[in-house]
Amino acid sequence: MGQSNEDAPAVTTRWNVDHLTGHPGPNLVDHPLLSAILRSRGISTTEEATRFLTPSRGTLADARLLPDAEDAAQRLRDAIADGRRIVVFGDYDVDGLTSTAMLVRVLRRLGAAPIPLIPHRIRDGYGLTARAVDRILAEQPDLVVTVDCGSSSPIELQTLLDHGIDAIVIDHHHYSGALPDGVAFISPRRPDNAYPFADLAAVGVTYMLIRLLLGDDDAQMYLPYVALGSVADVVSLRGENRILVARGISKLRRWLLPGIIALCANAGVPQADLSSWHIGFTIGPRINAAGRIDDPTLALDLLLADDETTATPLAAQLNALNEHRRSETTRVLREAEEQLR
Repeated sequence: MGQSNEDAPAVTTRWNVDHLTGHPGPNLVDHPLLSAILRSRGISTTEEATRFLTPSRGTLADARLLPDAEDAAQRLRDAIADGRRIVVFGDYDVDGLTSTAMLVRVLRRLGAAPIPLIPHRIRDGYGLTARAVDRILAEQPDLVVTVDCGSSSPIELQTLLDHGIDAIVIDHHHYSGALPDGVAFISPRRPDNAYPFADLAAVGVTYMLIRLLLGDDDAQMYLPYVALGSVADVVSLRGENRILVARGISKLRRWLLPGIIALCANAGVPQADLSSWHIGFTIGPRINAAGRIDDPTLALDLLLADDETTATPLAAQLNALNEHRRSETTRVLREAEEQLR
């Protein structure tokens, strides 16, 4: 769960670039000002500049370099082959919701019938809590996969293991302390991580598992989820994040997923022109609104909707919730300002 952008209008900004003269060096590209901007961002070679400016040509590292990734993929393959009950438990922000929706779709494609669960902010609290474990146990699963949470819940994970439930944790947060033996823990934050890029969002880490389940070519159709979750979670758009988001947005602009089509239409955003700005300030806040002031399952249902009839009213609900959130934010801010006078 990362920061979140607010739904905000575009602003006209006047950039003062005088300070860039403090970053002298060779021209990395043909334009001197662009070279100075790149150098100010820590890019020092023409190769780095090329990768930064043309991320769609970049390559991803071997997903097997993530600790437990191949083990987790095999556990899922075995669970699907044996017809076991699988619960996917994700966080209520955009990163968690897109991670959950993406993994649920992939597991369905592979023949499973996963049960998605998202905690309620008020009733369940954040992450894999004791109350969340009770909800999971009520589903009587054989395997639980947590996404965007779980790395700070060793006691709750042990409870699942004690009930004979296998557990996979997919997370990207910094954590302290070890998880119980027997848990497959996929995280670029692990001290034994060999994956060369550690700043992935949870949806990016989940995508690495999907690469192992489907292969790189088939996995790419799910990149729009990765773009949505990564931008909304405000991860740095450097390295592999930049590759994933660039490819994801390109696919997102022509994605035929009913939920995204309905959400763009409701927000007045032309899907063919979608950018990271639209995700961060228009689409993301609408998805986030459900988890903030209502039931996050609304947003998950939208991301999993397979037809316009289902998606359109859900998008309208999310839009209304976001308007309510904005008005409440304005009201609280006004009241706070009144108290300071």
